[in-house]
Amino acid sequence: MPFFLLAWFFVLGGSARAVAITVDTVWSKGEVRVIDGSEGLAVMAGAKLTIEAGVIIKLTADSAIFVLGELSIQGSAAEPVIITSFKDDSAGGDTNGDGAATAPAPGDWYGLLVNGPEAKIKIDYAKISYGGDYFDNPAGLFTIVQAAEFSLEHSSLVNNSGYIVIGQATSAKINYTNIYNPDFCLAHDPFDMEIAMTYCGGPFVMYNNPSPLDTTNNYWGHMAGPTLHSELNGPEDIKGTALSGLANYQPFLVEPWAAAIEPAGPEP
Repeated sequence: MPFFLLAWFFVLGGSARAVAITVDTVWSKGEVRVIDGSEGLAVMAGAKLTIEAGVIIKLTADSAIFVLGELSIQGSAAEPVIITSFKDDSAGGDTNGDGAATAPAPGDWYGLLVNGPEAKIKIDYAKISYGGDYFDNPAGLFTIVQAAEFSLEHSSLVNNSGYIVIGQATSAKINYTNIYNPDFCLAHDPFDMEIAMTYCGGPFVMYNNPSPLDTTNNYWGHMAGPTLHSELNGPEDIKGTALSGLANYQPFLVEPWAAAIEPAGPEP
């Protein structure tokens, strides 16, 4: 069974449970929310979950956020919304209570899954880390099966595994966002050990729509931009995070975007 169908099996009556948001709900600054893998979180059709600046969300192994309604993440430059691993002591303290015994890593939790003709996801000023794995297999950090709107801006998708899949979305864009793995770069040497390179790309971004996806002004983990799947013929073609499908990615940023400073200049 494909991973996204398996996810909906869990939400819509399978063996696992989901904590359901059925009415308009607000998570406010100062809250640290834990989403457990045995349940997950589901924003149901007709309901809206608003997450305000400064909220920290920690997810355990195999946990996911399912959206059939509306999810609005409203961070700020000074206080982004943080979505991270249960093992990440740098955000909200030692939530799992094991001191320094564990450390976060890409794939510590599942991802965000969206499937609904009226679903809307608006993410602004968020830092999302260590997701993209389901039962020890790479999975969708973001899986947009169907949505009316998907917007990701002024954010950092850092140190994740898996992939970002955007299927049927009436409106979709990713702008001023870092999509790379700065703490888990891989040594890559395409020229027989003569010239060493480092690949710091993040989740593979896959887009499946006839109209172009707006992915301008993003940092892909490499000053030369993303690795275009359609032009990948050998190791020498590897640049930053892989991108597949019809997407407008130029101009792109040549260094990470940071909320505290003006956006970095695009590649000419």
